[in-house]
Amino acid sequence: MKTIVQSFADAGSLYTLKKHLFNELDTFNTGAPLLVIRVSDIPEWDNSLAEGCNLLIPFQDPLNAGAVIRSAAGFGVKKIIMLKEAAHPFHPRSIKSSAGAVFKANLFNGPSIYELKPVCDKHKLNIVTLDMSGAPVSSYTFPKQFLLLPGLEGQGVPEELKASAISIPTSSSIESLNAAIAASVVLYSWNSRSSK
Repeated sequence: MKTIVQSFADAGSLYTLKKHLFNELDTFNTGAPLLVIRVSDIPEWDNSLAEGCNLLIPFQDPLNAGAVIRSAAGFGVKKIIMLKEAAHPFHPRSIKSSAGAVFKANLFNGPSIYELKPVCDKHKLNIVTLDMSGAPVSSYTFPKQFLLLPGLEGQGVPEELKASAISIPTSSSIESLNAAIAASVVLYSWNSRSSK
């Protein structure tokens, strides 16, 4: 029986690395063979929106970036815009936490979170942000077409973007939800109402 490694060798697609380079690339310390893939360039966002929710991702933690891409794909988000602050979606940890959803998602490179207000004003784009001072998501009516912006981990959303903020009420036993989890809860809420 032919091994997977032998199949790659037979196809001329097996790379042998020096141990120190392999160890550097094996970020999860698996010791197992690494998969080398070619990914296409991520296009620049043209400031247009798809119908429904268009997700902005500012997350600097690759695990959060990948997790929210997975949720966005699962809840039917057509456009995912990676802000300049965001971890790269093809970072190994993003790929792992997305369960491969990054390879199927419609990704775009966007501006900095601090450049969003003038972009939204100029192009008349609805932006909904997640902030603890916002209206409860359970009673919020989502626009037909909008950008959803969860805040940066720790820092939240810039003050000038909080005009249309929504929140997820939680018990006082925690300060806040993880950023990717909060975004996923809102994506579920939007999807469950928009699919009716």
